[in-house]
Amino acid sequence: MDVGKQKETLKFLERSDYELYVPSHAEPTDNISHLVEVNLNVMERVEEFLLSVSGTTDEVMRKLCSEFGIKLTNFTDYSLMLATLKAYLSYLHDRGDVHAEFGDTLHWKRIP
Repeated sequence: MDVGKQKETLKFLERSDYELYVPSHAEPTDNISHLVEVNLNVMERVEEFLLSVSGTTDEVMRKLCSEFGIKLTNFTDYSLMLATLKAYLSYLHDRGDVHAEFGDTLHWKRIP
């Protein structure tokens, strides 16, 4: 998952004018603007939250799940959530917003 590319794609869709859109997790529609807005808002909320916490990857994931009411009930859910979290942390790291400290374990913190 590439968070930056996902945002670019959503912004492209927002400017597009197709007759029909077939989203992955919604019904086909002729107007995608609301779905784009919802997705971009959620992405922004996740980014803002991640910038407000620090800790190991597992600690950050626990905080994120708690904040957003996400219940991980099996290994597949855990793996998908971990991959998504790492994509966001990598995106924020590449942007220069967070720093990864390496010691006994990887620790994330915001760059002031």
